[in-house]
Amino acid sequence: MEANCEMFVNHYNNLGFIYMNLDSIQQAEKAFESACRLEPDNELANYNLGVVSFELGNYSTAVHCLLTAINLSKTPDLDQYIYLVDSYNAKHQYDSSRYYINEVLEIVEGNKDQIDEYLLKRASIYAEYGDYENSISAIDSVIARKPNIDITASAYFDRHLCYYMLGDSVKACEDYNYVMDLKPDCGATTLLNCR
Repeated sequence: MEANCEMFVNHYNNLGFIYMNLDSIQQAEKAFESACRLEPDNELANYNLGVVSFELGNYSTAVHCLLTAINLSKTPDLDQYIYLVDSYNAKHQYDSSRYYINEVLEIVEGNKDQIDEYLLKRASIYAEYGDYENSISAIDSVIARKPNIDITASAYFDRHLCYYMLGDSVKACEDYNYVMDLKPDCGATTLLNCR
């Protein structure tokens, strides 16, 4: 690639970041699209366009760009995979999502806290799409791993919200009270009258 073209690609990437920081997501999308047009094999431009496409709900574009960025990457990037998994979940393509979840687990292998945080994030994705039963199941798998106290408190708090959404106020209060016992100063609040 010529130095002049590289300069414009960097310009569009930087412009896209500026627009993202200004919450002008559509303008950021245009900037990242320009960078990708100039250099289709630019990992950063594809990743950025994938993220912005995800934020705009253009999940097919997000998947395409994120897969391109992953294939161009010399080293695995956890954020690329997380956005890819989120995009597949949003498209309800759970088999593809599970495949890339396993890829993520290989990337973070050996870092228990990072794995637990990722698994908890996966559980929250289910909840975001109203699939509270799968969210609870995923949270239970995190709790079974006996994570550190912060992750444990987050897991129980998230599970309390799922139970609340399913109308099970008894289990919701049990989990909320457990969070308060673990971390009384965490400032977590609930819509239920649990204490």
